[in-house]
Amino acid sequence: MAFNIERAVKESNTIEGVANEGAGLEDHMAAARYMLDCVEKEQLINPRACHTILMINMELPPPEKAGEYRQCAVTVGDHNPPAPFMVSSLMSNWELEYKPDTKRTPWFMHAWFEDIHPFVDGNGRVGRLLWWNLSLIKELEPEMILAEDKYDYYKRLDQWRERSTR
Repeated sequence: MAFNIERAVKESNTIEGVANEGAGLEDHMAAARYMLDCVEKEQLINPRACHTILMINMELPPPEKAGEYRQCAVTVGDHNPPAPFMVSSLMSNWELEYKPDTKRTPWFMHAWFEDIHPFVDGNGRVGRLLWWNLSLIKELEPEMILAEDKYDYYKRLDQWRERSTR
């Protein structure tokens, strides 16, 4: 496969407005290596573990912590993700479907994760790593979202939300 993980990580950072230097890049590359190590073992990454690696050096608003589901309400563009008290249950349902033999597409699982938006920050980057992980395990070419195409990507997520019944 021609998937370039370093370029994909840099594009992902650019989409999120994260600098492609220092801790922002180093931690994202560490999370990507974790993802690739899991692919070699044919394992899916754990969203909380991935978030911990990605956000370990990033400051989050108290009481938020890397690897823990958000404790506050958030808004993402025009999308209002579920209330914080619902996140754990929604993620449990998501995890029941997130398995190598899922009938769901990697895109579907990614969009569903983004809809839940379980963390206060880092959801896009973690979500794309989850998407690529499942794609690679299913021996599908991962889709790289270019920063210049981020608005098309956001529109695609919005369209998924409008049509999805999970």
